[in-house]
Amino acid sequence: MSDDRQEPERDPGEELEPGGKLEPGEERDPGEELEPGEELEPGEEDLADTLARDRPVPTAGFRGSLGRYLAEHDPGYGPRPEHLRATVAAWMGAGLVLVALGLLQATGSL
Repeated sequence: MSDDRQEPERDPGEELEPGGKLEPGEERDPGEELEPGEELEPGEEDLADTLARDRPVPTAGFRGSLGRYLAEHDPGYGPRPEHLRATVAAWMGAGLVLVALGLLQATGSL
C-alpha cells in the first residue's frame, strides 16, 4: 500500500505550536483535542457520529455477573478493611523511627 501524499518538510526537532493551523495535506493527531470554537471536518463528524451511535456497550447481565465475579474473587474490588488508614499510619511511623535510628547510627550520634 503506497502513500502518494507529500508530507511538508520540517526539521525533526521543530515543535509545532499548540493550536496551530493544519497545513494542506496534514492530518490531525488522533489524540489531539479541538480548540474552543474549532470544528470537525465533515469526514470527522461522520466518524464521530458513527462511533457514538455504534459504541459497543456490554449487556446489563454481563455487567452484573462481572461485578459479582470481581466482588467474589478480587480482594481489592470490595470495601477496604477496617482501620486501614490507622494501620498504614502505624507502619509508616515505625518505618520513620527505623530510618531515624539508622541516621543517628550513621552519624555516630548513637
